[in-house]
Amino acid sequence: MYANADVYLIDDCLSALDVHVGRKIFYNVIKNMLKGKTIIFVTHALNYLPDFDKVAVFKEGNLVETGIYETLKE
Repeated sequence: MYANADVYLIDDCLSALDVHVGRKIFYNVIKNMLKGKTIIFVTHALNYLPDFDKVAVFKEGNLVETGIYETLKE
């Protein structure tokens, strides 16, 4: 956060947090403080996916689908 980088790689940073704390960090930091930045966000928490412009789905290390959340959800 302090570096003010253009691109952030965030690897499952919310997995060890409870739902309430994770949600606050996600919206206050990732959605607000990093607004306008490129974010590669790795997660198993599907509830955050609608907040991203593009989703990439991997299975066993292979890219299987990409697109917007609403299309992939169908």
